[in-house]
Amino acid sequence: MTTKKATRKPFQGVLNILRFNWDFYLMAAIGLVVAIVLASVIAALAILPDWLNVFVLLGCLGLVYFVIGSLVVSYWVYDASPLYKWKWLESFLEKTPKQALNIHAGFDESSESLVRLYPDIALEIADFYDPEQHTEKSIERARAAYPPPPTVQSVQPTQLPYSDHSFDAIFLLFAAHEIRNPEERIQFFHELKRILKTSGELVLVEHLRDIANVLAFGPGAWHFYPLNEWQQLAEEVGFQIAIQKKATPFVITMKLTPT
Repeated sequence: MTTKKATRKPFQGVLNILRFNWDFYLMAAIGLVVAIVLASVIAALAILPDWLNVFVLLGCLGLVYFVIGSLVVSYWVYDASPLYKWKWLESFLEKTPKQALNIHAGFDESSESLVRLYPDIALEIADFYDPEQHTEKSIERARAAYPPPPTVQSVQPTQLPYSDHSFDAIFLLFAAHEIRNPEERIQFFHELKRILKTSGELVLVEHLRDIANVLAFGPGAWHFYPLNEWQQLAEEVGFQIAIQKKATPFVITMKLTPT
């Protein structure tokens, strides 16, 4: 497998967040302006009691906090931290992968880096994006901006088209949470175990539904799953958690190996 070797640009991560979710930030900005104007008018006319004016002000400040905070955290995770340089994989994996599979959910930001990191890797790229199930506008915009090359194989999570024990490494980077159905997610991980060599390693990277992500993204954190769900899933399918580390306060990295 070959892929274009491009370097990641400064602020690329946070700019992509804005680009793919512009409607959310636009609506938040409009809502903030409307709320501030209404609050100012109401306060000037003394229509509401002081405590309710304070409540409205706190609501406006909360909206500002989540809009700015989500962008600051996105910059930290996707641009400023070492996470997206992927160099940490060299010590994270016990062996240099030769036959590997990178699975994403419609938007691939890692395959080029993996090829740069491991020049001799035979890397397959699979995409389980289904426009009928994954209806988020952000993914549609990401795919329009970065169309997948023809070498990327479209797959069904519950029926991966690979032979048993085909890969010594599988990368699942910010993708698994897009499988919203719990039973489908379990079947997906059974498939991952089937195609992974008995000595293979699976790298799982995810945001979590925890205090840090709730403080950063507000209700958006419910799109992620708690750590114990990933731990229970690994145990149920027959994976051992060989490594579990926080890459940042907002992202967990896990290495799973077959038991």
